[in-house]
Amino acid sequence: MKFLMVVSLLISSISAMAIECQAIRQYANNTTKSIVLEVATDFPTQAKLVGDIDEIHYFVLYDKQNHEIKTMITEGPDYTQGSISTAILNAGNEVRHTRVNGYEANKIICK
Repeated sequence: MKFLMVVSLLISSISAMAIECQAIRQYANNTTKSIVLEVATDFPTQAKLVGDIDEIHYFVLYDKQNHEIKTMITEGPDYTQGSISTAILNAGNEVRHTRVNGYEANKIICK
């Protein structure tokens, strides 16, 4: 019985693993802007993080049970141009999503 309780606690702590994501925008003149994405929603099974730098929108959907991360970088003003990526976040690793547009690069880095 104690074994089941320990396994249950371990699984719940793993599935509740916190995620932190940063958005970075690099310009042609070598300047950089960065922000930490804000948690928009945080449910027991998933979290949504969002943020904007200029007219670029950064979006992360994190599945806490499967450790799957879906990232999206879209460009305003209509936000119909962009890129989407899906990855698995393992303990100790990070996920990177980069979108290059001409001389500018937009990145999401999650740990």
